[in-house]
Amino acid sequence: MADLIQVTPEELRDRAKDIRRYREQNDEVINQLGILIRHLNDVWVGEAQQAYEARFNSVEVKFREFSHKIEAYTRMMEMTADGLEQTDIRISSAINSFNF
Repeated sequence: MADLIQVTPEELRDRAKDIRRYREQNDEVINQLGILIRHLNDVWVGEAQQAYEARFNSVEVKFREFSHKIEAYTRMMEMTADGLEQTDIRISSAINSFNF
């Protein structure tokens, strides 16, 4: 268990939003690269171009998988923020209801 938690739920949510934004930007770059590479066959015809496009397509799958993992990570951060918030509320409620 951590000795000290120095992050607020809001900070976790903010970082999750930042990470999600970067993931979305990365997804857009990958989309644009795919478009550019697929349009190469307008000016580049042959086996080398086909191999190049096939290689990109196989790597693109890995980029998509990574993007899904990043999204899952941001959801975990948000769930952690919710858990921290709920725990704090429960502890506060228990303290406030304690009678001397």
